[in-house]
Amino acid sequence: MGGRRGGARGPRLGSGPVERAAYTPHTRPRWHVHFRVPHLRPAVEAAAALGGRTVSDVTSNASERWVALRDPDGALFTLTTSLTTKRAQEHHAR
Repeated sequence: MGGRRGGARGPRLGSGPVERAAYTPHTRPRWHVHFRVPHLRPAVEAAAALGGRTVSDVTSNASERWVALRDPDGALFTLTTSLTTKRAQEHHAR
């Protein structure tokens, strides 16, 4: 589920394994929020300055880069940035 605001993409929500949770009591259903940011590095630094911490390496595909973080209370979220055509070409040239 995602939203748009003024033509820009807003936060996207995902959920945990609802069907499997019924069969595995240690797996709880959960929300996972994805925030699209203009630039990943400054957003990660801002989250860290507010007490967040990264819990994954930066991952990418042909169109975007993302990293998972936890806030100071332990809630999981992902920061995502789109790769422009130029940034995507530079990414694939590495």
